[in-house]
Amino acid sequence: MHYFSLQSLYVIVNSSDHLKGIPTSSSNIQIDPTTTNILPIVESAHKWFQKDLPSSTDLKQWSADMLDRELHHLSHWSSLDAQGWRDFVNKTIAKLDPPMSRTKNFTFFELGVGVGAVSRQILLNYPHSNGIGVDVVHDTVELARSILPSDRMKLYTVSSIQYSMINDNTIDHIIGPGVICYFPSLMLIADLFKELSRIAKPNASMSFTMIPYDEDGKSSCELVIPTSFWYENSISNLGLREPFFLLSYHAISNNFETLPLDSSNHSKETPTSSSNSQTGSTTTNILPIVESAHKWFQKDLPSSTDLKQWTADMLDRELHHLSHWASFDAQGWRDFVNKTIAKLDPPMSQTKNFTFFELGVGVGAVSRQILLNYPHSNGIGVDVVHDTVELARSILPSDRMKLYTVSSIQYSMINDNTIDHIIGSGVICYFPSLMLIADLFKELSRIAKPNASMCFTVIPYDEDGKSSCELVIPTSFWFENSISNLGLRVTNLQNMSDWNLSHSHHRYFVNLRKEKSG
Repeated sequence: MHYFSLQSLYVIVNSSDHLKGIPTSSSNIQIDPTTTNILPIVESAHKWFQKDLPSSTDLKQWSADMLDRELHHLSHWSSLDAQGWRDFVNKTIAKLDPPMSRTKNFTFFELGVGVGAVSRQILLNYPHSNGIGVDVVHDTVELARSILPSDRMKLYTVSSIQYSMINDNTIDHIIGPGVICYFPSLMLIADLFKELSRIAKPNASMSFTMIPYDEDGKSSCELVIPTSFWYENSISNLGLREPFFLLSYHAISNNFETLPLDSSNHSKETPTSSSNSQTGSTTTNILPIVESAHKWFQKDLPSSTDLKQWTADMLDRELHHLSHWASFDAQGWRDFVNKTIAKLDPPMSQTKNFTFFELGVGVGAVSRQILLNYPHSNGIGVDVVHDTVELARSILPSDRMKLYTVSSIQYSMINDNTIDHIIGSGVICYFPSLMLIADLFKELSRIAKPNASMCFTVIPYDEDGKSSCELVIPTSFWFENSISNLGLRVTNLQNMSDWNLSHSHHRYFVNLRKEKSG
């Protein structure tokens, strides 16, 4: 049985700058304080990596040949023989730029050192190398300590991602084979890279392998890490730059293969226009949404004048088609909207006043149905596409629906704790990063009343579900601290395949509720 996933990534980054201003201490004794947000890693790693380990005494008796053949098996790299393991390690570091040197002294850092199988190969192959290794599993670190030379390799059991035993700007190469997918959240990985950037020298190189980019690749891992993560501001703002490689790893052939990935959409800046209503201030990290949305949602739109001439029957039949919900007839569209809001908890009321907020209001097709079905409702809608907002404004009643063109996720026109229900149909997958979605939910939590309910639909959970979207959003995202720490709790999460829609396969919807304060 192959441990390796056929759908994992190999990432190389090069640091041409570094994060400054973080004080550190120099010590050979590991005294890092425990941080609670690292503990899920410890728990997961213990379950998987502490099985069937020999004692340090027994491991010391292994011959060099036994170590070549068997050491890596203790860290569950069980499909590789001695030569296969050497090849894997060589491929892991092959594209480091700058590379490891055979003639000059350098220091490497291994994240998740385990029993020392990777570091041992590097120490054997690079006679001028010295290393530092850390791991959360104490027993594996003790095994590594028993077989790696103490004059060349410093080893630490850690329970945080603050490596205070390492000074600023001292590491030449950083490697992490098959480790970061055991972190419980992308936010924590982003924090990790702040620390790695601190300890890395200018021009240091890094390599991280065996990263699952969809659910099929997870295996024993905790987390899917979309390829787009590596282009987010949380990484690039640390000075981690090209040369940059994303490669696909194939376990059966033990080969890496370059992924056809274009990073250009994650760095472009496009100015946007605002409506005559108040808009949020422009933030550069929202602009890729504007660019993507304009390409997809600004096609073949009528003028506001023409739209005003449509009858109610035409609006029922055709309005949603302008937002690319083209597979629905009038009844199908009503059913879709009803299903979208059906599991809001608390639900929308037929008898009491409430205010809803629609993220990605488009031409107003969803909001129109809500206003028709709930006579005591009032709404606020925002979108990044100016032309669609103007169309929505031409057909929705201005006394019940406020509409804004926005170019940021700061909705300063809305007061704190004023929204009863928040909906977003097929919209958040157009955001360029999970980090930005997490920031969005900070703002949604601000405007939501205590006990407000939320629903977000048509969310792709793998590459097959992306279609025109920018982003795969793993279901695990909704249980991360970045969401739960806002007081938002998942009340329902379901696959949309049984909705029997052409665009619902490989997609899901999620309902959340803002917990009452106090």
